[in-house]
Amino acid sequence: MDPRYDPDGEQPNVPSLPVPPAPSSAEPPSGRGRRRTVVLIVAVVVVLFVAAVAVIASSSTGDEPVASPTASSSTSAAADVAPGPPGDLRAEAGAFRVVLTWSPPSTGAPSGYTIYRDGESIGLTDDDARRYVDDDALPSSTYHYAVKAYAGDAGTESTASDATVKTRTAPSALGRLQGVFEVKVKVESSYGISGVGHGGTGAWRFTPICHNGPCNVKFADLNGPTPNMVLHHSAAIYDGEVTGPSGIKCGGVESSGRFHVHLRVDHADVVAGRWRVTDLSGTLSLASSAQLGCVAGGITYDVTAKLHEGA
Repeated sequence: MDPRYDPDGEQPNVPSLPVPPAPSSAEPPSGRGRRRTVVLIVAVVVVLFVAAVAVIASSSTGDEPVASPTASSSTSAAADVAPGPPGDLRAEAGAFRVVLTWSPPSTGAPSGYTIYRDGESIGLTDDDARRYVDDDALPSSTYHYAVKAYAGDAGTESTASDATVKTRTAPSALGRLQGVFEVKVKVESSYGISGVGHGGTGAWRFTPICHNGPCNVKFADLNGPTPNMVLHHSAAIYDGEVTGPSGIKCGGVESSGRFHVHLRVDHADVVAGRWRVTDLSGTLSLASSAQLGCVAGGITYDVTAKLHEGA
């Protein structure tokens, strides 16, 4: 028996055994727990970093709807602002063309220039153009030109730079012979023909063979005996010959004759948007050889012709 034990007496002071403490929730985690915690923290950091990069990229590309105005929208807005007007506009005129020159605007960056003549647009140029040639001008005509700089797709225009010019006159020989002319003929001389008279009036039509400018023309006498022919053009002269019924009778039979038309241009003017011949003068000659017992004969007329109004 333990000498320290006395069932009937007072119990001796016996040291108590230490009691192990209960497990605490604050106990440091094991090695595997620590690894899980680190992985979780890294994942959170990665997610936050990716989100931040996405926000920055969205802002830089203009995809964020609430972001401040982007550079592209600012550029577009600037492109719609009208530049300043072109400077130092000058117009140099010839007879059939006008050359315009100018300097770039002092403000703004134009996309190009619009050219106006008498209020109507006649052409466009690039942004680096400083010159425009109007090849549709007519002699002895006054034109008012305007040049405007424009910018952007909307074509916002500047105020205009203006110039007024009168083209030079052109030689009458450069006129286009075209249309119906009122003709007066007067007998200059005759031989071998009786009952010649003094002359008369008529109408001749001239039809150019080319599309533009002076050239050979088809001749037609609208109410007279002169056969159709081609008049050949050389400088200010139109000349042609043809053989046909002369209108002269010998023994009751109409003889043939040789017709010769020789005309020169006296004046030209602007008509229906073209530089055209308006006045002619020259001769019409008819020569008939001897035949059927008749002597040879001939007659020469002085001719003046004026373009019919509206022709």
